[in-house]
Amino acid sequence: FVRAVLRTRFVSAYVKALETRPLPTKCTTSGTLMVLSDGIRQKLEADDRRAPFRYDVARAARLTAFAICFHSPYLHAIHPWYERLWVRYKVRHTAVKVAVDQAFGAPIFSAIFLGYTAAA
Repeated sequence: FVRAVLRTRFVSAYVKALETRPLPTKCTTSGTLMVLSDGIRQKLEADDRRAPFRYDVARAARLTAFAICFHSPYLHAIHPWYERLWVRYKVRHTAVKVAVDQAFGAPIFSAIFLGYTAAA
């Protein structure tokens, strides 16, 4: 099944887009996933309150703007930097990259995200 999916035209086109226009492709992907995931989250929140579901377009737009304008460019810039620090791909090196990201990258990202959502 996985091989069949990987051979699809969509996946081939997506991989080509990542190779030829990486940042716009990542921004589009992030924005699309944010719209979908926030819609699911909003539905779950409505179910928790036992309230009728009303899609909050403004909320989704704010989160999607963040995903497109900051989240994708930030990750697009920081991950190659991690890769340059440790070019090897053994489990130990991956663990170090994850630890560095969690110690330094994640707090910066979280502070910016929380500041943005508080102000928006």
